Amino acid sequence: VEARRQAAFADRLIISKTDIAPPGAISNLMRRLTAINGAAEIMTSRQGRIDADRLLSAPSGHRAAPPTDTDG
Repeated sequence: VEARRQAAFADRLIISKTDIAPPGAISNLMRRLTAINGAAEIMTSRQGRIDADRLLSAPSGHRAAPPTDTDG
């Protein structure tokens, strides 16, 4: 239940261990995640490697929040 809730609210979902997953498991999981949260960007990693620039950038379609006035 908690994993589904987290996936539903995530901006980005990362599927790891794709190098050891059985055939068809990744595409099945991607379909399930898309059904839970079609707006989230889904990324995969292979042997622990992932595109760091893409990972650290703002998710597609999202804008950074404007700075807030903290002076009171």
